[in-house]
This record gives sequence, structure tokens and C-alpha cells, in this order.
Amino acid sequence: MPQAVLLGTENRAKQERLAWLLEGSGLTWVTPVQVSLALPKVREEGLSHQANATAKAVAWSVAYGGVAIVSDGGLVVPALGDWWDSLRTRRFFEGDDLRRAHALLSRMAHLDGEGRRAYWVEAAALADRGRLLHTAEAQSGEGTIARKVDETLIKDGFWAGAVWYFPQLGKRYAELTPEELGRVGDHWTTLKEQMRSVLGQA
Repeated sequence: MPQAVLLGTENRAKQERLAWLLEGSGLTWVTPVQVSLALPKVREEGLSHQANATAKAVAWSVAYGGVAIVSDGGLVVPALGDWWDSLRTRRFFEGDDLRRAHALLSRMAHLDGEGRRAYWVEAAALADRGRLLHTAEAQSGEGTIARKVDETLIKDGFWAGAVWYFPQLGKRYAELTPEELGRVGDHWTTLKEQMRSVLGQA
């Protein structure tokens, strides 16, 4: 039996997404806690989400001694220009997730209409004991940044879903059903399609 694939993250929401990418591949998976692995030291200094995902996948696969799957993504808000960098979605503001959400909304208070549009970019990488096997990147459909934070939707280290809103459905990202995710152009669905062939060979 092949060794289980490591879900290379300590973030529970991200672990669920990575596990979903592996569904249907015939592969099993484990989390870092299950194999007593600590977060490896990785400087996320790449100029793209794909570069950061690659660096993390390589590091986790070395620490694990096997195959690791990792992703890196962020919210893109074009109207904010240089003030906002999707590469720092998780780290742009010191504090907890709720404060991050409020900080983004405060910065966007003067924006309306097209100025509030936003989309997500996510990259995934698969590596085996330090050797990169495959990378893929996907972009979501466009939504907008809501004017208020739904605090009940912030959980497991994912805050953007509490402010990223899809007017055509009247829902925030974290509320969307699988069918609705397909309607708005979900980036994870695209990633799964892109990685389907290589995952069957990992």
C-alpha cells in the first residue's frame, strides 16, 4: 500500500480542502499532527502563490519523508493597488482573523461598485521527499467585498469567506453550497480537475 499523502498545513480549513483534492484518487492522507510533524521553517517570499506552494510542498515532503500536498492562495482586490497583496492575505494585519476582516473593510470604506470587486487565486503543489512532482493554479469567479463582517462565518483560520460576497446568490463565500460554488466558478474545483491525472500516479 502506498504511503499516505501528507496534508502540508496546520490550518484545519485548508486540510479539509487538500483532502478534498485527493478524494477519488485512491490515495489516503494524514495530517501533521497524526504523524507528529512540526511546521517546517519556510520563508514564504515567493513572487507568486505557485512559488510559495512549491517551497512549502518541498519542505513538508522532506520533513515527512514522503509525498506532501500543499496550497497557497489569497484574495485579490484590484482597487486597493499596492496597499493590498494577495500573497499576504493571512498576514497583512497583526491580530486575529476578526480584526483582519475589519481592517480590510475599513480600508475599503470609500469604495463602491466595481471598486469592491474581488476574486481568489489558489495554487497547489505536490512534492515527494524534496522533489517537486506537479503544480497547478486556479482563479475563482469574481465577487465583491461586503460592507459588514459576518463574524459567525470566521472559523478554522479562514476569514475571507466572511466578507467575500456574491451578489447574484446573496451569500458570502463561506455560505455557498457545492452546487453554488460551481455556479460562481470555484477555484478549488478547477484545481481538482487540473491535478486529477497526477494524483492518480503519486
